Amino acid sequence: DSIRGLGEGGLVEYKGVPIGRVQSIRVQENNNARVDITINPEKVTINEGVEAQLVLYSFAAGTMAISLTGGDPEAPELPPDSQIPAKSSAFATISSQISDLMEQLSTIFAKIDTGFAPRIS
Repeated sequence: DSIRGLGEGGLVEYKGVPIGRVQSIRVQENNNARVDITINPEKVTINEGVEAQLVLYSFAAGTMAISLTGGDPEAPELPPDSQIPAKSSAFATISSQISDLMEQLSTIFAKIDTGFAPRIS
């Protein structure tokens, strides 16, 4: 998915608690975005099973954050440089649906406008 609105220095949170920052963002050879994050180990222990999701941080500014969820407290702690799988962003899904809806509405309004246009005889 697109990570529009997420930037370097962006917030990383776990259960609503700020625990880290986005270090770097780049596009990999497979055209997927790779986001490297740094987590403050004094704030949280991340265990296997954790997942990342892009979430809306500020609607007004259009900024996004990374929210970590899950993780089995009985599972081993994730070692440094681990990859955390990402699940689909609810915001991206809604955003895509809104875009489709706006396009459909635009088509409808254009047809209505054409129907009300003055006819010259």
